[in-house]
Amino acid sequence: MSNLKLQENIKNIFEMDINLKNIIKTIVNLKKKVLLFSVLLFLSIFIITGLFIICFILFDNIWISSIIFTVVSIITMITLIIVIFKFLKKIKFSTEILNKNLYENNNIQKLYEDYFNANISTNELESFKFIYLNSKITINEIEQDYHYFLKNKDEPILSNKINYFEFFYRGIKGFFQINEPIHFIHYETTTDSSGKTITEKKITKFSSDQLFYNNEKYITNYNGFKIQSKIKLKGDYKTESVIFNKKYTTNLNSSDIKSTKFLTPYAIDLLSNIEDKDFYKLGIEKQLYVEKYKIGKDILPIGILDLTMLFNENKLMALIENKIISDFNLFTRSIAYISFLK
Repeated sequence: MSNLKLQENIKNIFEMDINLKNIIKTIVNLKKKVLLFSVLLFLSIFIITGLFIICFILFDNIWISSIIFTVVSIITMITLIIVIFKFLKKIKFSTEILNKNLYENNNIQKLYEDYFNANISTNELESFKFIYLNSKITINEIEQDYHYFLKNKDEPILSNKINYFEFFYRGIKGFFQINEPIHFIHYETTTDSSGKTITEKKITKFSSDQLFYNNEKYITNYNGFKIQSKIKLKGDYKTESVIFNKKYTTNLNSSDIKSTKFLTPYAIDLLSNIEDKDFYKLGIEKQLYVEKYKIGKDILPIGILDLTMLFNENKLMALIENKIISDFNLFTRSIAYISFLK
């Protein structure tokens, strides 16, 4: 399926769903009102200042002018801020309805499945399903350094609250899931030129995905094995490939014959030639899994759209198209790391 075909399929959904069009129209109108009242809030500063000057001229009394200025300022600004927040609350509610509406009649699920069958499916990679569980946008906040989080987190598990792909690869079932983004919060304290201590809040955006593959042969024979990038493991096993040894560390023992059976020359060559800066770990811990993560960007779970910049119907169609292509890009990049398994 070309991108043009995907665009056509997305357009057909909008043409057949009047309710969808009405929700988009509501959100766009609410955003216009937020913009209008934000402008009014900004202009009110100048208008109220002008009123203060007029009052001072009329009453020739700074106290009366100040009282009028203060009362009018407070009433005007509070009123405008309340109105803006009400509109923002309505936008959030309408956005949640829109995300849910997109999944009615399996519209989004079918777009993903059609794209997979046309672009991704092979004799080895087949029987794709989009498992829809949730359309809510959740960004978790943790007061911690992400390096510490990675070193201490448990092995990944498939969440039953987040959308995922189900598929068969070489006749064996697997799953792929994009986790909810995390904002890691930490505080940095510095001293300025005058000697004053300044504490600044820092946010690190963290997005990750995980692939699970139920290959019982490898799970049974190699449970506990790990190949990792970015954070060094303590295994002393080294391959004959300089490239592999530079890219990855393992927890494999050089005296364990299983190490060479797991990392065959074919596996070493294939893994050495994959270029993916987001790769984190390939491991086996009661299940075979691949983890990747990205710093500095919020990547939402599969099929979930960030509608912050939604201003018209065409923009939403572009968001859906880009999300589908992006999700499958993450998926196929993870599949590459299990392609040496037989």
